[in-house]
Amino acid sequence: MLGLVAEARDIGAGADRAFLITAHQLVAARVRPVYAMDERQPVSTTLGLGRGSCSQRLALLEAVARGSGIATRVRGLLIDGRFWHPRFPRLRALIPRQVVLAWPEFLLAGRWVAVSEPGPLRLP
Repeated sequence: MLGLVAEARDIGAGADRAFLITAHQLVAARVRPVYAMDERQPVSTTLGLGRGSCSQRLALLEAVARGSGIATRVRGLLIDGRFWHPRFPRLRALIPRQVVLAWPEFLLAGRWVAVSEPGPLRLP
């Protein structure tokens, strides 16, 4: 994981926001999204496997941010399980009615910025 921090810092040199944008792009490129239920999976495992749930991938982004000295905090978002049906049609029967997502925020220039805030840090 330290290699990912260093690579993001090299590419996204400068402000913390640029670093986070770069780190998010690196995580998105290296860790493919999957439906998973083990939300306690270590970020090192997620990175090593090259796949993870949304929460696992966001936990990796948080770890990279913290590893670079950017403070983070997490909110829980309650999502209707049907949101996932188009993305994971074969797993429809396993998806609960409601899913809690860990949704990180990053302390940038003295302000908490959600990962979903409009702008280049927004998740695809």
